[in-house]
Amino acid sequence: MSYKMICVDIDGTILNDKHKLTEDTKKALKEAHDKGLHVVICSGRLFSDAEYYSNLLGVNSSIVGSNGTIIKDKKNDEFIFKKILGKNTCSKLLKIFSKHNIKASFYTTDKVYSSNFKFTLILFLGKLIGVVSRNTKLKYIFNKKQWQQMIDTSVDNIYKCEVTVKDIDKLNALKKELKQLHDIELVNQAADNIEISSKGITKGSAVKFLTKYYNIKKEEVITIGDSGNDLPMIEYAGLGVAMGNAFEDVKERADYITASNNDSGVAKVINEFVLTDQLRKIV
Repeated sequence: MSYKMICVDIDGTILNDKHKLTEDTKKALKEAHDKGLHVVICSGRLFSDAEYYSNLLGVNSSIVGSNGTIIKDKKNDEFIFKKILGKNTCSKLLKIFSKHNIKASFYTTDKVYSSNFKFTLILFLGKLIGVVSRNTKLKYIFNKKQWQQMIDTSVDNIYKCEVTVKDIDKLNALKKELKQLHDIELVNQAADNIEISSKGITKGSAVKFLTKYYNIKKEEVITIGDSGNDLPMIEYAGLGVAMGNAFEDVKERADYITASNNDSGVAKVINEFVLTDQLRKIV
């Protein structure tokens, strides 16, 4: 199979556990790009972070941020897809989070509004050490008035919402109520995490959009990831790859399992299926 597009996750995939991009992974992705493949960063992170890592790789392919809710054609410097949550949905979500006393984070293209102090601090420190884009803006929210200000000023630019709940009973109660909303998509990035976007929008829908945009077949696409939010694109692609460090359910549903993020698993996939003349049949 001659592949034409590679879509990769960031955390736990192209980055190792020290949040570093290994030279082997960077080299392999750049070589694939120079060979003519679209090398797409496809992340649940803010668009500004996804763009940061695309630039770090030195590739000129499209960029997918916030789980497929925003896509940019980097070569032509234009956004080709956007799907916001909308004012009504954001208001409903905030009401539910308040009821359950849950801290939440809302994403624009380049800004995080969050009532989770620990999460905000982690992002701030990430900016200082270069694992989060310095273009990423942070706003810590500590009362309902500030949430209302966010809705009044930024609601037309909010693409994704995220919550982390350690209490499983509380998390399940939240999920049950969220499932009553029919205009949202729920994805579990981790066991204690829920990511929320507009209905039908996932990393998988983003990859599907790009296959049509570039006029390529899904069989000509490789997707690589490790977490629950990567499953839609792993299941869609011709070659869906799970990292060696991926969650078990991701491994079970992938076509192929590579080495871990600490062992440059992305580079090994590219070297085997893209940068050599070897043809391998997945059975």
